[in-house]
Amino acid sequence: MFYGESDGYIDPSLPKLDPKALTQLQQQAAKDLAKRTIPGGVIVLLALLISAYYSPIIDDAPLFTYVLFAFMGIVFLCRLYVVLSFLKQPQALDKWLKQLFAVFFISATTWGVYVAVCLYLYQTLFTNMVILMFTIGIGAGALTSLFIWKRLAQMYLCMIFLPIILSTVLKWNLSTISILFGLVSYMIFLLVQATRANAEYWQSLYLTKILQQQTSEL
Repeated sequence: MFYGESDGYIDPSLPKLDPKALTQLQQQAAKDLAKRTIPGGVIVLLALLISAYYSPIIDDAPLFTYVLFAFMGIVFLCRLYVVLSFLKQPQALDKWLKQLFAVFFISATTWGVYVAVCLYLYQTLFTNMVILMFTIGIGAGALTSLFIWKRLAQMYLCMIFLPIILSTVLKWNLSTISILFGLVSYMIFLLVQATRANAEYWQSLYLTKILQQQTSEL
């Protein structure tokens, strides 16, 4: 089910694998994905805590900020639970991927809305530049960890950047034009790189499995 659909890789020039081999590939890819996603949750949570602490938003909207802290902390624990439970005892990929998509959707949207609110309220304030730098790092980290499942990477990147882009459009002025152009260009770049990395990963995984089967037959 997943090959050529959820992972986003199709190469008709290669011979097809049997269902058992495909299942093994999917399990291996899922484990690689799970291992790669563990550090990202810590980074996002720390980025939120550090940036909000030095931003005026913690004084202007303390309730919103502390609720955001608590919510992102809960999301991080859910993310950690989903990943570690799969690594400890692999379950059905359908169920696990749905859980992972839900957790990452919430996490990305929360960060995107947080940055969008800060940009809308304070625009080019220095602390917002720091928050944008965190966002660039989070986007790059998502590329290197989530590309194994292309749709997951695409969803995560879009939910981070789209709220921020919308915020800059709503506060349209000369100071936000460069931010908007930079964000759109960077998001497109990350999406393209995620697609390429996804194809290379699955092609390598697929070819390795074919060679293993050929070696066993010999």
